[in-house]
Amino acid sequence: MIKIAITKGRIQKQVTNLLENANYDVEPILNLGRELQIKTKDDLQIIFGKANDVITFLEHGIVDIGFVGKDTLDENDFDDYYELLDLTLLLILIFQIKIFKDVNELLQNIQE
Repeated sequence: MIKIAITKGRIQKQVTNLLENANYDVEPILNLGRELQIKTKDDLQIIFGKANDVITFLEHGIVDIGFVGKDTLDENDFDDYYELLDLTLLLILIFQIKIFKDVNELLQNIQE
């Protein structure tokens, strides 16, 4: 199971579109209501929160991947995190740093 934290609001909508375009089940996200945590049929566990909450979830190992705005990374000094991808939507995929030999090892580790 991959655990993901997403900032609520605009970024949530953009990540939902990204997941939908990648053929992930977004039905639970679209029908979220007041829930802050969901599981999808694709074995994703998603937690929604404020930007600082997403960072806290990463720091404590609660999630594997976090989506926050570029401003969050620019305003904070993160020693243990790496900006993997700028999605040009002011979204940043951040992941707790580990040493990976290649992309396959990274993806395999995320799925564990």
